[in-house]
Amino acid sequence: MITTVRTDENGNRVEEYEGFCVDLAAKIAQLVGFDYKIRPVQDGAYGTKDENGRWNGMVGEIVRHVCRSEWPQ
Repeated sequence: MITTVRTDENGNRVEEYEGFCVDLAAKIAQLVGFDYKIRPVQDGAYGTKDENGRWNGMVGEIVRHVCRSEWPQ
């Protein structure tokens, strides 16, 4: 997945994603009928277990059912 970062006409940072996974997600959403938003995980990790058996990264966010509204601002 490739990320392009640009600034929109209002001066806001916009991240655009492209690649196979992005195309696949778009096709599945179209066929099944749901909306989604791609975003990086807060800690930037893919997911490994810590010494207490808890996951971090994107795996941890899935396990904990984290959504963007739960991110600190």
